[in-house]
Amino acid sequence: MIKISDEVLSELICFQKKYMSIYANRYGQILEADSLITAALEELKKYRDLEKQGLLLRLPCKVGSTVYAYCGVLGILSYTVDSVVIDNEITYQCSAHSNLIGDCPSECLDEIEPDISDFGKTVFLTQEEAEEALRNIKESETGK
Repeated sequence: MIKISDEVLSELICFQKKYMSIYANRYGQILEADSLITAALEELKKYRDLEKQGLLLRLPCKVGSTVYAYCGVLGILSYTVDSVVIDNEITYQCSAHSNLIGDCPSECLDEIEPDISDFGKTVFLTQEEAEEALRNIKESETGK
């Protein structure tokens, strides 16, 4: 992914506005496309400013997502993100449930509340990542 500096972003916005005004009278379709590009660049600039101010959060997943973590008794479990709590830190509240068997209700097997910093360390977005981390832990314990 290309990283656009603030200076380049500002230059793009200025160039786009200038270009749009030159061709606005001749080409109506170009004007419409240019307006959309200018609006997109302005919105990108707003998000960039919010991020610099620390007002924009990038979360690893959303409520309803499935995450994976190791449970000592049951192995790797898939958890559903039930909520995200933003307090002094960002905490996810997740629960793992058993599969439905016939008419029997699903049972809660485990609940975890990982911090955002736990993602990629003890909580993972894919089962493969969780399995790889568990293999690494077992290898380091056995000295291999």
